[in-house]
Amino acid sequence: MSRLGATGENIRVGGTRRTVFLAQRTQDPSVSVVTMTQAKNTLSDALARLPELAKELEKPKPAPRAMLGVPAPVVWELALDELYDTGLDLRPRLSLIGATAPTGPTRALIRTAEPLSAILSPLTLDPLTAVDDQDYFPRLESQINLPREVKDQLRSYW
Repeated sequence: MSRLGATGENIRVGGTRRTVFLAQRTQDPSVSVVTMTQAKNTLSDALARLPELAKELEKPKPAPRAMLGVPAPVVWELALDELYDTGLDLRPRLSLIGATAPTGPTRALIRTAEPLSAILSPLTLDPLTAVDDQDYFPRLESQINLPREVKDQLRSYW
């Protein structure tokens, strides 16, 4: 591919060397410097340490660096409204027909929930492609929302 002037990152898919081209003119500059390999390693590490990372989030944080006149580095974080009461819900909590109570968890339930670090367990990142994932079809076929006629034909289309 380099003879064609294409640049990218080499990865292995099904034992064969492939080149991925992930550059975009509109991508975030903080993301553009991260390679596929770095992203995979970072995500694998984070998934393996989920409870530990959640415990760190549960600790009070010091005053923001901006208050000290020091620029803060870019930090990405998920804000899940169903785990913590953020005062902002992404989904409307509407009542069902014939009911008066809104759907979803109550604010009291959210406040008394177990800490995230007690709920989470370590996870393993799935392989990047189906061909490299020995468990792909068994996991897909175990999905209860997939119709039986689709499950029965999946492997024949592969």
